[in-house]
Amino acid sequence: MTVDQIPITRFSIITRITPKALRYYDQVGLLVPAARDTLTGYRYYTADQLERGVRVKTYALWAYPWKRWLATSMPKRKVIGTSCRS
Repeated sequence: MTVDQIPITRFSIITRITPKALRYYDQVGLLVPAARDTLTGYRYYTADQLERGVRVKTYALWAYPWKRWLATSMPKRKVIGTSCRS
């Protein structure tokens, strides 16, 4: 772990996102950790990711559909399972 890496537990406390939710957000590509320990699989985040983490938490509190936000914040990524109905 380098100086600028924040362990998942500390990142969880700062952003108020549970470690379980952070693992889920990693799985779906919403908030992917900057680094992962190859031996233990432990996730590390950076200070630059704090803003995105807080935004994810805020949107979750608002019950904002994360798939829509992911599609608009990362237009190059293909989001599966969303549909537009008129």
